[in-house]
Amino acid sequence: MKVVLTIVSIVILGCASKKLPASFKICDHFGPNVDVCLKEAIASALVQLKNGLPEVDAPSLSPLHISNITVHKFGNELSFLNVNIDNIWEMTITYLSSNLTRESFWMSFNMSGDHIGATMDYSMKGKLLFFTVNGGGKGELTMKNVVVQANLKGGVAEGGKHYKLDTFNIKLYPRLVTYNMENIVPGQKEISDQINDVLNETWTALWEEIQLDLEEILDEVFLNYTNNILKYVPV
Repeated sequence: MKVVLTIVSIVILGCASKKLPASFKICDHFGPNVDVCLKEAIASALVQLKNGLPEVDAPSLSPLHISNITVHKFGNELSFLNVNIDNIWEMTITYLSSNLTRESFWMSFNMSGDHIGATMDYSMKGKLLFFTVNGGGKGELTMKNVVVQANLKGGVAEGGKHYKLDTFNIKLYPRLVTYNMENIVPGQKEISDQINDVLNETWTALWEEIQLDLEEILDEVFLNYTNNILKYVPV
């Protein structure tokens, strides 16, 4: 399995003169109620990041844009362009635990939401379930009643001035996933619709094939995104 990921909009260069807006909640990392504060801070940050934070070059989360995702797996090739993932900012933090020191960073939290939706331009060549496909067009993927588990680990950078994550690991647990991929069989709308029906009736089969790849991609996206924010948060 090979995953190639290009994220143009997430490659961000920081500037020492930039800082987070005053509305951005900052916690005492070593205070007695740090987990409560961090839970509130992340919830507040998600809402503020809906439209992005130009003060620190943080792109919008409504939607989060990924320019190019290419997945090679089992001889198949799937390419997704102009991927827009939405509704992340609407999620609720349901659990958070942390262990922050002046040398290390560890945090685990869960989020839940009614749905996370993604739209994209796609091309697909190879085997899809028991179909042979060679098509492409507009595509949609929606995760419904989804729980997101995240584990963050890292250390400090720039002489201990701020934290820097080494890993950001995400697990996705949707209760249902729906797909709408147009033109799976070029010029054959009826057949393409029938394939979509099968995909949605047996949604777990396709989800189990793409889940790990999608999680790996989101790991990379949010590692870069979060490290850009942490540059402006003192230890």
